[in-house]
Amino acid sequence: MILLVCSCLNIRVHGRGSTFNLVDPKTLNLPENVLSDSFFESQIYPVTLDLAGVTLSQKALCKVRYIENWAITTCACCTMEMFAKRIDDNDTVLVSNRAETNANFISSLMDSDRYSSLFKLILPDVNDNFIQNNIGIEFQNGNIDNSIEHVQSQVSNYLKHEQKAMEERIRRFTEQQQTNYTNLLQKVRKNKQAMVYLMIKCKESQNQGEGEAAPESSIGSPSVPNRDSANDSSTSTDSAFDRSDTNELPVDDAKKTQNMRALRRTVSNPGRSRTKVKRELKRAPASIDVGGVFDMEEFETKESLSCNSEEDTDDSDNDNAPNAAENKPDEELNYATSLPMSIPAFSNYSHFSLIEDDEKESPPKAPEDIAASMRALACSAILVILYLFTLFQGAGMSCKLHGT
Repeated sequence: MILLVCSCLNIRVHGRGSTFNLVDPKTLNLPENVLSDSFFESQIYPVTLDLAGVTLSQKALCKVRYIENWAITTCACCTMEMFAKRIDDNDTVLVSNRAETNANFISSLMDSDRYSSLFKLILPDVNDNFIQNNIGIEFQNGNIDNSIEHVQSQVSNYLKHEQKAMEERIRRFTEQQQTNYTNLLQKVRKNKQAMVYLMIKCKESQNQGEGEAAPESSIGSPSVPNRDSANDSSTSTDSAFDRSDTNELPVDDAKKTQNMRALRRTVSNPGRSRTKVKRELKRAPASIDVGGVFDMEEFETKESLSCNSEEDTDDSDNDNAPNAAENKPDEELNYATSLPMSIPAFSNYSHFSLIEDDEKESPPKAPEDIAASMRALACSAILVILYLFTLFQGAGMSCKLHGT
């Protein structure tokens, strides 16, 4: 099929075949008066019409004139005499040689900005206010009211059709976008699950890595000093007291005085809570020669010999003394009544070592702790001897007084 159109695409002739050849109208045996018409003065295309035939985009813009039994159609838009047709022959037409036959050129015309998809032709550029300014103009062949109504009807129908097409496109687009959004929601939910899984897995791996790296950092970290074997063995019996290499450091006099006070309170006040004594021993440095080694439970006194000493002015000891007295079981104490001063008698308490009473803690194995214990033992023995010597001296003086 081949297409022949006028310059404005208003008239379109659909012919059979693929090519057409120009012929001289004089070879067609036409009457002389027909050959004298301006249309037949130049070569023409004899075309056998296809099923589509001849289409007129805007019939109102086409003019038809007759000469004998031939009808010649002219496009009023581009003023081209397009074709001539015998009245008694509907299959053959004679097309002007000015018609456009190039398919590419025709496609370019249809893609141009001047082509109207509503009226299916190329329109000229006019002023937007042309209708308001020329509403009273009439064609020479009569009133154009019917033509204007026809144009308005075309415009209305076209807009309705385009509106329906637009709504259909919007509906399809909305459905497509809704489907895309639903798919996106499912994908996002799945991605969220995967992301939470990765976060939990990463957190578990991080915690596991920190747990494995903690012992290594406590041993090999340059910011933490290494502990020797003696400190490790001593801290195994007392995990609450974390000490470093204090054995190599000198102990000041204030610490020594505080620890000696604790030892004296232990000897002079056997009714004191053993838990407090043990807690004070734990607070002491590892290298000090202090005790708590001897638990003088054998001596029970109503009043401590050192109650008026400097050590009893400590507020913490005065606060803890009633608690220690309340926690101690009620036991009968024997005192000597013939002397002017109270002398404690030995009670029937069974003597238990520190290992049995204090949860059977194992003795320190470090040489430094053994040396400290031996020094504390010597110091405690000296204090006991001084204590007994004071008692016996006081007893002798009492006897002398009674003798006199």
